[in-house]
Amino acid sequence: MKDRKAMIRIARLFVLVGVVAFLAGCSGGVKVSMSDRINDFVDAINDQDYSDIRSLCDDGARDYDTANSENFWSTYFTPGSTYDVSDIDSSGSSATAVITGEPEYSSGTTFTFTFKEEEGGLFEGSTFYIKTISIGSSTIFQ
Repeated sequence: MKDRKAMIRIARLFVLVGVVAFLAGCSGGVKVSMSDRINDFVDAINDQDYSDIRSLCDDGARDYDTANSENFWSTYFTPGSTYDVSDIDSSGSSATAVITGEPEYSSGTTFTFTFKEEEGGLFEGSTFYIKTISIGSSTIFQ
């Protein structure tokens, strides 16, 4: 009888540990980070994939409806040029990143991004969407 009670206790312990491990492993954490969004943004600029740029942005942003065209972004990024991103630093709901590329940003320019965080479902993490993009005191997307 003692062996059976001990086995039941051990089985319960394993089930409890399994449930805790499952929930801890499935809580997801951050699904798409601010750093991911900035890298995806620069990749989309390089690919001239303007509809992909818009999918990275907050759909409540003022410029959201026009952010899917070359005309909108060509003021700030020359079509056909290649840009690199480095030195991403995030804090709170904003991040800065240095973007380098010819001809506009040959020595690197610091961009400031602000984000809207959307919580995922029960087993998903957060996803960040770009709310604004600024260069110095000039806001280029909002």
